[in-house]
Amino acid sequence: MSTDPRQLLHQQIKYLAVNDDVQILDEHEVYYDLGVSGLDLDELIYWIHDTFQVDFSAMQGRYAPGENELFPLIFASFGARPYKSMTVGHLLASIETGVWSEL
Repeated sequence: MSTDPRQLLHQQIKYLAVNDDVQILDEHEVYYDLGVSGLDLDELIYWIHDTFQVDFSAMQGRYAPGENELFPLIFASFGARPYKSMTVGHLLASIETGVWSEL
């Protein structure tokens, strides 16, 4: 089993992503590009915290919809992006530094 943080993160995201066949890139948005939201996003954050001891106490705002929300569908129909950006690269940077920082 790999111990490379990038590979481990990619594996975990593929497990949770809507489309697990997608090639994961650092610039991919966790919600907008990969479809990880709700409890799956919570699971990803807890997994990163437990696996890499990342401190997410500075995390503020919403990065994806919760479970069974219709709100994002309404905004998406108008092309809006109501959630804050969270990229794979941002998660990797947090793993490297051990702390989440707002962009």
